[in-house]
Amino acid sequence: MWKSFLWKTSEIWSVVTEGEDKPLKYPLAFRNSQLCIISKTDLLPYLDVSLRKIKSNIKSVNPQMEIIELSAKTGKGLKQWIEFLSSSRKKILRLP
Repeated sequence: MWKSFLWKTSEIWSVVTEGEDKPLKYPLAFRNSQLCIISKTDLLPYLDVSLRKIKSNIKSVNPQMEIIELSAKTGKGLKQWIEFLSSSRKKILRLP
């Protein structure tokens, strides 16, 4: 049940250390997802990577993509991600 639920949520992860062009390298994966989690955002001050450019590349492939910036270190975005998972679970299982 858990694997099936995760598979149906249609989310993709992009780690800031992977660079700005991941959505352009894997457009099909980004086109077929409804949520992109950009993780390790707390590392941005130490990298030559633009969060704005990552988001722009995501939106160029999938304009409707919801984006959550996530940092496990600071907790930023964690609440949004949990809400997304909870909402998706309810839809998938047809819960009120």
